[in-house]
Amino acid sequence: MDEITLTYTPTGTNKPVDVVVKKTDTGWTVPSGHEGITVSGDGIIKLTSRSGGRWNRSKKAKVKKGNSDYSAEGTATDPTKEATPAAPTVTANPTDASVTVTPAAGMDEITLTYTPTGTNKPVDVVVKKNRHRMDSTKRT
Repeated sequence: MDEITLTYTPTGTNKPVDVVVKKTDTGWTVPSGHEGITVSGDGIIKLTSRSGGRWNRSKKAKVKKGNSDYSAEGTATDPTKEATPAAPTVTANPTDASVTVTPAAGMDEITLTYTPTGTNKPVDVVVKKNRHRMDSTKRT
């Protein structure tokens, strides 16, 4: 294959656009104005979040070589959001009156809601993954 036509709908529009990616002597080229679309040396195209493609819209691709006709289209629809993660495990320890929260594998944010001693107002503490550590912020 030496030409790939990718069809996607840019963010902010409802009109799909075609992007023709061509193989040259030095590799694959993506036309300007389509930042976030990358092509590996073997012709694998990736649309990153920077490409501006609208979520929950189909993406289509077809290929051709030389003067051949285009192949049939391959189609996929990306999800609107990540799958809901499993609930964390919350364990109370009556011996020292503590609670341990263990997140499910792969999570990147936990919101812990508790009522501080001496108040009736719940407080949220949001713990977010920041590279290899967890950082927290308090919301009242």
